[in-house]
Amino acid sequence: MDVIHRGCPICNASSSTVYCESNIDYAKLDAYAFASRKIPERMRHRLMHCDACDLVYADPAPAQHMLQREYEAASFDSSEEARCAARTYASYLPAGLKLGKALDIGTGGGEFLGELRRYGFLDMEGIEPSPSAIATADAAIKPCIRQGIFEPEQYPDGVYAFISCFQTLEHLYDPLRVSRACYNALAEGGVYFTVSHNILGLVNRLLGTKSPIFDIEHLQLFSPRSITKLMKTAGFTRVELFPIWNRYPLHYWVKLLPLPKPVTRQLVRLLKAIRIGYIQIPINVGNMGVMAFK
Repeated sequence: MDVIHRGCPICNASSSTVYCESNIDYAKLDAYAFASRKIPERMRHRLMHCDACDLVYADPAPAQHMLQREYEAASFDSSEEARCAARTYASYLPAGLKLGKALDIGTGGGEFLGELRRYGFLDMEGIEPSPSAIATADAAIKPCIRQGIFEPEQYPDGVYAFISCFQTLEHLYDPLRVSRACYNALAEGGVYFTVSHNILGLVNRLLGTKSPIFDIEHLQLFSPRSITKLMKTAGFTRVELFPIWNRYPLHYWVKLLPLPKPVTRQLVRLLKAIRIGYIQIPINVGNMGVMAFK
């Protein structure tokens, strides 16, 4: 895999210290390595900690063209969990949100686009690199989805009332470029809603590098301080952070436990077979929502 050395993707500072070393074994990666809501491989890039921004980021990191290829080829088998996540995120939409044109970056099968339609949005679009994910989209939503990666120059300035980007900023080679482009694409009064892992969340601090957030897909991991710095560097002046309580079926939560993959697969199959695995359980595992207002 082609890799590139980089500084902090927020401030480009080189005053960083090693957070943890890489432990990637490429021979053990499968078609789901770059899929969403998979069983974690417990592999990670070498991660650095930026003293200025409090960001933990991969250096070196895979080149952009390599990332695009991996996400386009990734398999997808998490429609159920994607629907759960979309309902969760929709529950945090503020009352009185101004309706208009909406964009969902990393839309998967367009599950959140469906929630936006129920909220009242009529003019929506999603961008998603994985054809496998798009193939699962509802027939009424699929025409709203374009296959590819988010390229800022393809989106005009000042036209969107709402932009969402869930569990995606960690995966981007240049999260500042994307967030700045979202600021520019929003109309005055528009809202940029993101959800990211909080590396300082209780569960993540307890598990350390055994937490599933330490993953080959993740090129950076945010804290409240670093995500706020990202948003303000992108141009937003009003930034609100809040904890996210995700509601997923029990079998998904089991996937995230720090267990060997074969054991995890057996447990998931058992829980599904006896139906207990489909019980919906809300847990705050250390995700944080961000509402940034233009």
